[in-house]
Amino acid sequence: MFVGDYASASVPMLVVGEFVPAERHLRWAFEMRGRELGPDNLQTLESVRELGELHHQQGDYAAAESLFAGVLARREKLQGQSDPATLAARLDLASVWMMQERDLQ
Repeated sequence: MFVGDYASASVPMLVVGEFVPAERHLRWAFEMRGRELGPDNLQTLESVRELGELHHQQGDYAAAESLFAGVLARREKLQGQSDPATLAARLDLASVWMMQERDLQ
Protein backbone atom coordinates (compact mmCIF):
# COMPACT_ATOMS: atom_id res chain seq x y z
CA MET A 1 0.00 0.00 0.00
CA PHE A 2 1.29 3.43 -0.93
CA VAL A 3 1.76 5.79 1.99
CA GLY A 4 -0.70 8.28 0.47
CA ASP A 5 -3.44 5.66 0.20
CA TYR A 6 -3.43 4.90 3.91
CA ALA A 7 -3.98 8.51 4.96
CA SER A 8 -6.87 8.96 2.56
CA ALA A 9 -8.60 5.93 4.05
CA SER A 10 -8.93 7.70 7.40
CA VAL A 11 -10.82 10.72 6.04
CA PRO A 12 -14.23 8.93 6.02
CA MET A 13 -13.60 7.97 9.64
CA LEU A 14 -13.49 11.66 10.54
CA VAL A 15 -16.87 12.20 8.95
CA VAL A 16 -18.55 9.56 11.10
CA GLY A 17 -16.66 10.55 14.25
CA GLU A 18 -14.42 7.52 14.63
CA PHE A 19 -11.56 9.59 15.96
CA VAL A 20 -9.41 6.88 17.56
CA PRO A 21 -8.92 4.75 14.42
CA ALA A 22 -8.64 7.90 12.31
CA GLU A 23 -5.90 9.31 14.53
CA ARG A 24 -4.00 6.03 14.42
CA HIS A 25 -4.12 6.00 10.61
CA LEU A 26 -3.24 9.67 10.28
CA ARG A 27 -0.30 9.44 12.69
CA TRP A 28 1.03 6.38 10.88
CA ALA A 29 0.77 8.16 7.52
CA PHE A 30 2.47 11.25 8.95
CA GLU A 31 5.32 9.20 10.41
CA MET A 32 5.80 7.21 7.21
CA ARG A 33 5.64 10.25 4.97
CA GLY A 34 8.01 12.16 7.22
CA ARG A 35 10.48 9.29 7.22
CA GLU A 36 10.17 8.44 3.51
CA LEU A 37 9.59 11.86 1.98
CA GLY A 38 10.94 14.34 4.55
CA PRO A 39 9.28 16.93 6.76
CA ASP A 40 8.92 19.57 4.05
CA ASN A 41 7.35 17.29 1.45
CA LEU A 42 3.87 18.44 0.42
CA GLN A 43 2.36 15.03 1.21
CA THR A 44 3.89 15.14 4.68
CA LEU A 45 2.43 18.62 5.19
CA GLU A 46 -0.96 17.29 4.12
CA SER A 47 -0.68 14.58 6.80
CA VAL A 48 0.02 17.27 9.40
CA ARG A 49 -2.97 19.26 8.14
CA GLU A 50 -5.20 16.17 8.40
CA LEU A 51 -4.06 15.62 12.00
CA GLY A 52 -4.88 19.26 12.69
CA GLU A 53 -8.34 18.75 11.21
CA LEU A 54 -8.85 15.72 13.46
CA HIS A 55 -7.98 17.76 16.56
CA HIS A 56 -10.17 20.60 15.33
CA GLN A 57 -13.15 18.26 14.99
CA GLN A 58 -12.45 16.85 18.46
CA GLY A 59 -12.47 20.36 19.93
CA ASP A 60 -8.77 20.21 20.84
CA TYR A 61 -8.13 23.68 19.48
CA ALA A 62 -4.69 24.12 21.03
CA ALA A 63 -3.35 21.04 19.24
CA ALA A 64 -5.11 22.00 15.99
CA GLU A 65 -3.71 25.53 16.18
CA SER A 66 -0.18 24.27 16.69
CA LEU A 67 -0.39 21.87 13.76
CA PHE A 68 -2.09 24.37 11.42
CA ALA A 69 0.42 27.10 12.33
CA GLY A 70 3.30 24.75 11.50
CA VAL A 71 1.75 23.83 8.15
CA LEU A 72 1.19 27.50 7.33
CA ALA A 73 4.79 28.43 8.15
CA ARG A 74 6.18 25.62 6.02
CA ARG A 75 3.85 26.30 3.11
CA GLU A 76 4.75 30.01 3.13
CA LYS A 77 8.41 29.06 2.99
CA LEU A 78 8.04 26.35 0.34
CA GLN A 79 5.20 27.62 -1.83
CA GLY A 80 4.90 31.34 -1.14
CA GLN A 81 2.16 33.38 0.47
CA SER A 82 -0.15 33.48 -2.55
CA ASP A 83 -0.18 29.75 -3.34
CA PRO A 84 -3.68 28.24 -3.02
CA ALA A 85 -2.45 25.61 -0.53
CA THR A 86 -0.88 28.35 1.61
CA LEU A 87 -4.11 30.31 1.54
CA ALA A 88 -6.02 27.17 2.57
CA ALA A 89 -3.58 26.67 5.46
CA ARG A 90 -4.25 30.26 6.56
CA LEU A 91 -7.99 29.52 6.50
CA ASP A 92 -7.47 26.36 8.58
CA LEU A 93 -5.70 28.40 11.24
CA ALA A 94 -8.34 31.14 11.11
CA SER A 95 -11.10 28.55 11.59
CA VAL A 96 -9.49 27.42 14.85
CA TRP A 97 -9.21 31.01 16.03
CA MET A 98 -12.87 31.58 15.18
CA MET A 99 -13.88 28.57 17.28
CA GLN A 100 -11.87 30.07 20.14
CA GLU A 101 -13.45 33.47 19.48
CA ARG A 102 -10.01 34.99 19.03
CA ASP A 103 -9.07 38.08 17.11
CA LEU A 104 -8.20 37.13 13.52
CA GLN A 105 -5.68 39.91 12.95
